[in-house]
Amino acid sequence: MPGAGADISAFVCYNEAKRSSKNPEEFGKGSVRGLAAAEAGNNGVTGGSLVPLLTLGVPGDAVAAVLLGALIVQGLTPGPLLFAQSPEVVYGVFSSMLVANLVMLIVG
Repeated sequence: MPGAGADISAFVCYNEAKRSSKNPEEFGKGSVRGLAAAEAGNNGVTGGSLVPLLTLGVPGDAVAAVLLGALIVQGLTPGPLLFAQSPEVVYGVFSSMLVANLVMLIVG
């Protein structure tokens, strides 16, 4: 999963699904496999986009940029020092992602 955001991830997953398909001519005409691949890539990047945000302070997509702004408004500076100065925030983010994935496993 690229940390660059949902757009790039959707394009990469669609391309790989088309490349590995037995019937690539169906892609671009509403193929369920193409739609599912792009949507899976789009949804699977949420946790991956937080990695460059929290470790380097660089947002990977628009949602991460909003989260960056929210952290800065709260007086936190994302980057390597965030782990040392405010570990409770990082643990909170990690815990919420773990709970969200478990809920999605049950619901999905």
